[in-house]
Amino acid sequence: MNTKKNPTETLANALRIATSVIASSLAGCGGGHSAAHAGGVDDDPGYSIWIMSGQGSQQIFHERIREIASTFRGAAGPFQPHVTLLGHVQGSEAEVLEKTRSMAQSMAPFGMHLLGCGTTDERFRQLFIEIERDGNLTAARALAEKAFGKTEPGEYMPHLSLAYGSLDQDAKAEIISAAKGLLDCGYDAAALAVARTPDDLKDWKLVGVFPLAKPQGNAPAP
Repeated sequence: MNTKKNPTETLANALRIATSVIASSLAGCGGGHSAAHAGGVDDDPGYSIWIMSGQGSQQIFHERIREIASTFRGAAGPFQPHVTLLGHVQGSEAEVLEKTRSMAQSMAPFGMHLLGCGTTDERFRQLFIEIERDGNLTAARALAEKAFGKTEPGEYMPHLSLAYGSLDQDAKAEIISAAKGLLDCGYDAAALAVARTPDDLKDWKLVGVFPLAKPQGNAPAP
């Protein structure tokens, strides 16, 4: 007799597998890193709250990021793909994990619209895919700010980094040309992750991944 699988349970199992892959290869991830690396009022950069996709998308984007890091001079990494929801979060690890778990339980998986590639001269925003800040992302950001009692300065600009470090313009142009196909792969929100993000990229550590557990069709409520 065939047993129908619970979609939430299936997603949780897939993300548990993804977590083991991430943990074994994670060097760090970016997005919203200016607050975490600009040297605030204390020396503890704390944690970052990330949006992550399912196992298939994680692997596709990670393979491309790893290829960039190993091919282009000045590229740092490799690192796992993600979209930072909130950076420089303070508190004990247990507290941050519990708040993130609670947020994930109140959020449904949602799609994200990949707009195109962008670049800056910043170390942690060298080259990235811009993401449309739609209602779902705006609500998720508000929920995170409320949960952790903080508001980051500046406008929230969600993005998925492809390269960190210091790349010349020719390298960036070559990467962007080759990355066009990634826009069709999709990177939908399937989980929230907590990462310890000190200044040195090699010391970054993923400490928890929580599947978005609310039935689809329900946007996160701030």
